[in-house]
Amino acid sequence: MTSSGACTSHAQRHHLGTSPDFLRSRRDGVSAPASGAVHFQAVSDLPESGSRSRFRATVLVLEDDTALAHGIGEVLEREGFAIVYCSNTAEARQVMREATISALVMDLSLPGEFGGNLLAELVDLPDAPATVIVSGYALAGIIASRHGVELLVKPFTSDQLLTTVLRALRSGQRPKAAVEE
Repeated sequence: MTSSGACTSHAQRHHLGTSPDFLRSRRDGVSAPASGAVHFQAVSDLPESGSRSRFRATVLVLEDDTALAHGIGEVLEREGFAIVYCSNTAEARQVMREATISALVMDLSLPGEFGGNLLAELVDLPDAPATVIVSGYALAGIIASRHGVELLVKPFTSDQLLTTVLRALRSGQRPKAAVEE
């Protein structure tokens, strides 16, 4: 995310600083970017739907904790995913209107609006992205279960993150209308 809060995407590799809190293991050396070390391109520069790209899919990371967002992005980028970062639901809605997003990795506790509101809106989209909720709150498990999406409980390892995102993509776990339990 830029200092203005606008969505961003990786344009090239970057130098990394210390390990973010969300990882329980430093086995893979994932760490948060040092100040000013990350280079981005504008969201408008993302590959258009159907265009050829070196990426197999684009993942939108909707997270207001910058270190956590970049840690998630680094893990997924190493596996060949294009990453777009947004810090709030308004930005995420704009990105999903302008780009093809294959997967959404999202927090629910976001500034300005509860992430569950966006999740409920995705139900009506025919091309809604496969969705993974990342949270440490018990409420997130209930929301994920009711909408039929993946849940990744904080803290987690990079292997757990990758496995969960790939499972969501392979199974096509798009948000469904909430089911009361």
